[in-house]
Amino acid sequence: MITDFEQELAAYLNTHLDAPFAGRVSVSDGDAKGGGAQPAILVGVTRTAWQPAEMGPKHGEIVPGSTDLRRVLRLVCTAEIGVYPSSSGKRGQEISGMEQIAYLLDASEVRNGKAFEKPGDQGFIIHSLQVTEGSAPLISGGTEKAGLTMEVRGWFWPKGKPGLTGIAIARIRVRGVGLTLSIAPSPAVLRAGGPPQEFSLSLPATGPLAVTESGAASAGPFGTLYCAIRTRDGSNPLGTLSGGVAALDGGRLIELAGEEALLTYTPGAQATVEDLVIALENGESGEGIELGRVPVETVEEV
Repeated sequence: MITDFEQELAAYLNTHLDAPFAGRVSVSDGDAKGGGAQPAILVGVTRTAWQPAEMGPKHGEIVPGSTDLRRVLRLVCTAEIGVYPSSSGKRGQEISGMEQIAYLLDASEVRNGKAFEKPGDQGFIIHSLQVTEGSAPLISGGTEKAGLTMEVRGWFWPKGKPGLTGIAIARIRVRGVGLTLSIAPSPAVLRAGGPPQEFSLSLPATGPLAVTESGAASAGPFGTLYCAIRTRDGSNPLGTLSGGVAALDGGRLIELAGEEALLTYTPGAQATVEDLVIALENGESGEGIELGRVPVETVEEV
């Protein structure tokens, strides 16, 4: 995670700095450096903060080197680079090291994190890196050291860990219909107290379509439609439907076979106008998405 980034930052500087700093960069172990025959450069993350806009529960992310969703920390890190001169280098060597490092870190491929990208799971991805501050004390060798401060934004995660897993989807069943829905007769005018009227519904339909892990698809019978009689004012309907089987809420479940379904409406004893509603069955023997409706008028016998 953060230590992986520290190592990559040190490795980048080691291979891009000029003498006498090339190969002299390491991740800080907490001990003081400098004063030897060669200069030393230490790097390390000294503070971390969570990115405010990314707080709260999150789904996993696809990260480099992994095809599984991974849970990541979205961090803003403060990283520091300290330049420690050799016993003969003094402040001029500190300034030289800082200049070289600042120039390297200003390259676009470093600022956007591309310079740290490698094949495989690295445990981090850097979205931005920016030098924010530099310091070079006037008196070299004191308690205050020369160096640079950076703001680093990125995602961090334990590398090599399994991704987020769940129940594998072995099959998806899809049921679809096409428009237009045809109902005959439409509109319908019946006689109050008269004989039942058979309605024919025609609907281009596919399903359920079963898609398995292998990608194979096979279509089965569509199944049922939901049908009901509704009044315009919300009162109890006078006419009744028959055919199919009873739905849970008073409607009927009508089998759709060969893109056609049949049901029967029996008019009531009084004149009225009601609507025959056709909808998808919702999977629980009830009303789903409405597909269409047709007015059914019952008139008094003259």
